[in-house]
Amino acid sequence: MVFGAFRRGTQTKLLLRETTQSNPLRIKDYIEKIQTAIILSGGGLGFLDDFPKEFLAQYIPQIGFDFYFDGRCEIELYFEVKDNNFDDPNVRQYLWSKMPPIALAPLQDTDVFHLGLSKANTNPVFYYRFKKHKANLFNYFRLNDTAIRVDSFYRNQEADYKWVGVALDELKKTRIENIRLYYHKMLYPHRSVESDR
Repeated sequence: MVFGAFRRGTQTKLLLRETTQSNPLRIKDYIEKIQTAIILSGGGLGFLDDFPKEFLAQYIPQIGFDFYFDGRCEIELYFEVKDNNFDDPNVRQYLWSKMPPIALAPLQDTDVFHLGLSKANTNPVFYYRFKKHKANLFNYFRLNDTAIRVDSFYRNQEADYKWVGVALDELKKTRIENIRLYYHKMLYPHRSVESDR
């Protein structure tokens, strides 16, 4: 079994009991483990219930464990489609066809698309990784004032955002109230080190 890099994160909520510590990991070339995770998660994939099960595990390379501050734990599966598979017949028939046009629009500037699947998330969350750093969020997302200020702050820090996450219900609103912006900045750029010895 080959594990990818671990990326931990904390998602804070107004109610402390709803705050989570997330521990996702990537599993490569081990479809049996993915199938086991699907079973352990309850198997109810909601948005992807119709997706052919024989292909489903091929598109889930990442499993997340969300630990709630009140002691609960949920398994979250991340359905992943890279841009070279955007035209896959199964993806087109069982995923893109269920998404509204407003959710499909960002795909033209996206190189990786994720869909978070879990029993705790009755409202599917779409994650887009933009091809270009500094991509214009305003082309695709109707942000609220707070998100605009956050985006402006990080742009002034010369930080790039690689991922944007937004729930389906939020996309349907005239203005998005809750959006997840994932920024990245290299704190310690690579330097060549010379030695006098």
